[in-house]
Amino acid sequence: MSVSAHTQSCLHVTLKVLSPAEQTDLVENIASHLSAAQEFIQQRAVRNFSAADAEYGRRIQQLLDGIKQQKIHVCIT
Repeated sequence: MSVSAHTQSCLHVTLKVLSPAEQTDLVENIASHLSAAQEFIQQRAVRNFSAADAEYGRRIQQLLDGIKQQKIHVCIT
C-alpha cells in the first residue's frame, strides 16, 4: 500500500506550520504510541511516514529503536 499524494501533502503542510520543538513533540508522541503496537504495525507506519517524508520516518524509527532498547534493558536488570 502506498502513501497517497494527498497524505504526503498534508504531512508537509503540518511540518511547515509546526515549530521544531512541536515537530519533536509530535514525533515523540507518535513513536511512544507506536511502541505499544505489534512489530508489523510499527514497520508499516514507519514505511508510510518515510514515504511521505524521509526525515520524519527516520526520526520515528530512531525513537522506536531507543524505546525498544530501554525495554530490553529493563527486562534484563
